[in-house]
Amino acid sequence: MFSPHVRGLVGYGSSEPRDLVLEPRAMHVSRSLRRSMRRFEIRVDTAFDDVIDRCADPARPFGWIDDRIRVAYRRLHRLGWAHSVETWSDNHLVGGLYGIAVGGLFAAESKFHTMTDASKAAVAALAAARPAGRAWPAA
Repeated sequence: MFSPHVRGLVGYGSSEPRDLVLEPRAMHVSRSLRRSMRRFEIRVDTAFDDVIDRCADPARPFGWIDDRIRVAYRRLHRLGWAHSVETWSDNHLVGGLYGIAVGGLFAAESKFHTMTDASKAAVAALAAARPAGRAWPAA
């Protein structure tokens, strides 16, 4: 999570309740989520800027993603390190997440949804390894 307490730098920290390591093989996708996922198309890196902007929406509670974070992650995206997993319905972006990929690790930073189960579908697609049949590009 972003920390505003580091002078002149963008610092990060993580609080205990937000820590999660998800092992893809151990993730259980419920029957109801599998049914919901049929409504969605999963895409990777087709709307990175939109995903980060939706995650940064100031109307969201506990918002912390500011312009410095957006600039940093957009640069990381151009360099091939940051990626988005997007959930689409009827050609509209309805959910997604973004984060950093290093080797086989994907460190998700934030997610959003405007339709029930849309962000969960993005997580499930990510856990299914190589969303949309693609490996993460080498940085």
